[in-house]
Amino acid sequence: MTARKVDYDAIAQTVREKGKLTFGEIAAHWNLSPSTAYAVLKIIPEAYPDIKRVGDTLMASGSHDEPTASGSHETVMTFWRL
Repeated sequence: MTARKVDYDAIAQTVREKGKLTFGEIAAHWNLSPSTAYAVLKIIPEAYPDIKRVGDTLMASGSHDEPTASGSHETVMTFWRL
C-alpha cells in the first residue's frame, strides 16, 4: 500500500469557490479514506487562515452558511417545548 498525496491547495481552493465542504464531500471528491479526510479537516484551517472548521465542515471566511450557537439553542428549546 502506498501513501496517497493530498492536494491541500486544491481542497482549499474548492472550499473558497463553494463556500464550504463537508467531511463526506472531501472524502468522496478526492477519494480519501475517512482517516485521511479527517486529517484534512484538522490541517486545512491551520495552513490556510481564511478557512475555518465548523464541526465536520470546512468553511471559507465570509460564508453566509455559518451555523450560529443561537440557532442550535433555539432548535433544542423548541424540541423541549413540544
